Amino acid sequence: SDVYKRQTGLTERERRVCRLAKLKWTNAEIARELGITTRTVAFHMSNALHKLGLRSRKELASLPSL
Repeated sequence: SDVYKRQTGLTERERRVCRLAKLKWTNAEIARELGITTRTVAFHMSNALHKLGLRSRKELASLPSL
């Protein structure tokens, strides 16, 4: 699928943030786990959603895998 092809364009950090977000972790939880700020989590999430052609974390959650 198109989304699968676009997944290869994600950085490792974007992929990690997305995986945790798919598990319904909050930005604060992701930030603590990765040792980054919540603002950085939001930055990576925004970039990843844009690269994947998605508009929300809800759409991200519907993907089969990352």
